[in-house]
Amino acid sequence: MELRNIETFIKLTELENFSRTAEYLNYSQSTVTIQIQQLEKELGFQLFERIGKKVILTNLGKQFLSEAKEMKKIEEQMLHLGMNKDEVSGTLRVGSIESLINPYSTKLITEYHRRFPKVKLDIRTSHTTDLLQMIKQNALDVAVGFGRKIADRDCCIAYARPFRLSFVAHPKNELAGQRKIRLEEVLAQPLLLTERDSIYRQELEEMAANEDALISPTIEIDNTMILMELVQRGLGISFLPNYIFQKSISEKKLSILDVKGCTRKFWCQIFHHRNKWVSPAMKAFVDLTVNSFQTNL
Repeated sequence: MELRNIETFIKLTELENFSRTAEYLNYSQSTVTIQIQQLEKELGFQLFERIGKKVILTNLGKQFLSEAKEMKKIEEQMLHLGMNKDEVSGTLRVGSIESLINPYSTKLITEYHRRFPKVKLDIRTSHTTDLLQMIKQNALDVAVGFGRKIADRDCCIAYARPFRLSFVAHPKNELAGQRKIRLEEVLAQPLLLTERDSIYRQELEEMAANEDALISPTIEIDNTMILMELVQRGLGISFLPNYIFQKSISEKKLSILDVKGCTRKFWCQIFHHRNKWVSPAMKAFVDLTVNSFQTNL
């Protein structure tokens, strides 16, 4: 049983299409077909149901997929036997939400590159739900997200730490220093918010809906560092995770508003696929990221 046939099988389960799998692996479509047929002949059962252009795993195919991923993991482990960190090479695919990677990325990447100079870091930013889907499709090796606690059988949480979402304003804002502020008072202020598909905005929309209130942002942008800068300039109020502005709070550049009912807890999380082999390169990235969070957040 050839490992390249198993690799093709795994990729086909992710893309569910022969032509896309062939394009991704730089094979002809006939090569992918032959590899799957060889694998099915060796196993003695059908792996896929072919329905139009889409392929769907059979029940036995689903069982074999679990074993195939384990074989792939063992292969990766064997290839790294005896290697020291200067020999480790390849690409580590990392996903992160923008607000977590931006403040700490320069120092983290510099230190990582010093330890693993031959490993290429491919870093993509997206929302946590998208990152989780990419992890499950093996489009990422590890991801850093923020949101509700992930509960997915395919996902392994390497690190989790709770944070709150809070309203933040300039210290001279009229609401700063007040106690038990009503949500409608906050929503009457100029609002500087992330776009609708971010978890911060979704949570705020839910809070407003519970109060039968509407949200009308003055500025809408999916970049938390810019939002924080605008709040520091006194342009309005934003709704963001506490870790983003902790330093600005300690420097008295911003104030957290005491808003009634704003008590929801969310999680900063580092996660990967449960069946993914944690290589030395991947472990080092996780360890460096955890250390960065524990030091800076």
